[in-house]
Amino acid sequence: MKKTLAALIVGAFAASAANAAVVYNNEGTNVELGGRLSIIAEQSNSTIKDQKQQHGALRNQSSRFHIKATHNFGDGFYAQGYLETRLVSAQSGTESDNFGHIITKYAYVTLGNKALGEVKLGRAKTIADGITSAEDKEYGVLNNSKYIPTDGNTVGYTFKGIDGLVLGANYLLAQERHKYTSTGAGAGAGAGAVAGEVYPQKISNGVQVGAKYDANNIIAGIAYGRTNYREDIINGSDSSKKQQVNGALSTLGYRFSDLGLLVSLDSGYAKTKNYKAKHEKSYFVSPGFQYELMEDTNVYGNFKYERDSVDQGKKAREHAVLFGVDHKLHKQVLTYIEGAYARTRTTESKKGVKTEKEKSVGVGLRVYF
Repeated sequence: MKKTLAALIVGAFAASAANAAVVYNNEGTNVELGGRLSIIAEQSNSTIKDQKQQHGALRNQSSRFHIKATHNFGDGFYAQGYLETRLVSAQSGTESDNFGHIITKYAYVTLGNKALGEVKLGRAKTIADGITSAEDKEYGVLNNSKYIPTDGNTVGYTFKGIDGLVLGANYLLAQERHKYTSTGAGAGAGAGAVAGEVYPQKISNGVQVGAKYDANNIIAGIAYGRTNYREDIINGSDSSKKQQVNGALSTLGYRFSDLGLLVSLDSGYAKTKNYKAKHEKSYFVSPGFQYELMEDTNVYGNFKYERDSVDQGKKAREHAVLFGVDHKLHKQVLTYIEGAYARTRTTESKKGVKTEKEKSVGVGLRVYF
């Protein structure tokens, strides 16, 4: 008991490289606590949906807390449990500073072997999450989950037995289902709902595979996913008929280590199959860079061109750019300034051309623990 207590006290003050503190380490069991508090002051304006909006805000920016427990069995085998919570806005009320509620973002268990790879079960990131190379703190212009889901209820396998190479595969299961059977009539969102059924336009199931190589100054990655959605054919909305998305993401980059410069090119393609409606196609390309300006100071940015189209129908083109600078005040304290601008031009027969713009700039501070 004294030995265990001593290990607990000493470990509580030992910080790991991943911004976590080891609070228990004894007889093959390791427990880490970590997270960050992150605040951003921002100014933004937009012309989305024909409305001019401008506002400033001081809000939470993805503050989080996690706990990770690892049990080593010997011979390289281990089991791990991970729980991460986030602060978000309350579902009811008028507060929009993202401090209202605590939610579970990730919760999963892992069984693995250092040489054979690991199997992960629960709500977790998928292999598609880490494919692209673009850096951002808040206003990321890439929407990777539009092409392949980057997290969800999943059974996944990851192999890291070759230096610099990550191979992965995930099977996604439905995460959002009706809790109760609806007895009401009409065309409301809950009309005709049956307990256990997947919510309309939410994931029913999906599969994805991917690989990423990051070594010898070269970065290369690719992922493919097929995701099935439950279409909403009761309400009859054209925007609620999505059935299946076949998508791919890729990245290619080179790190000039002598210059402290990384240049990259991210891209994606998706084809959306709709219920009794024309199919949609989307793609994007995004060149970007990350540059170490001086010790503890980095500059980063990327440009994106994205196009969505329906055969002989609606077409949308988006140009977006992001630029940011971050600086470490301490190994556990990061400050940054970041801005983004996006312009979307939509062409639709009988409705003409519509242009929408979004601009945002923010100054943030993160304190890790």
